[in-house]
Amino acid sequence: MASYSVLTKDAPGGLVLVRERFRVAAFLFGPLWFAWKRAWLGLVAWAAGVASIVSLGVFLRITPEALIAATLAFMFLMALEAPQFQRRSLLRRGFRLDDLVEASDMNEAEVRYIARHLAQRAVDRPAHALTRAQTARSEEVGLFLNGT
Repeated sequence: MASYSVLTKDAPGGLVLVRERFRVAAFLFGPLWFAWKRAWLGLVAWAAGVASIVSLGVFLRITPEALIAATLAFMFLMALEAPQFQRRSLLRRGFRLDDLVEASDMNEAEVRYIARHLAQRAVDRPAHALTRAQTARSEEVGLFLNGT
């Protein structure tokens, strides 16, 4: 089962699910992936991290193999943190973290979120918020529903 962060916004298309996992595309195409997801902080962190590793390696005269290993390790860590950068970018754009859902795929996660959200709304709805039609219907039934 995979974990999904559910972010919502009060606008059309205001539901985004972010899967919490290692992003292969962020590992292979780091700057392009961060730019595509509009995760500018991740893009800056990726560029600054790689630049500092390379410049420090040149300054300390580290072997090319160690420099490549350090750069790959940094890229691996950035790919692990990619969903957090994406979620943070969405939060800055006005989305809010609404729920965490576990499901086998994104469609099931969306269905689980909507079912849980609708069930929560039904529980949160106060008893005095019944409409006139609902109260009239309950009075027509009788048998203790109208207080008699």
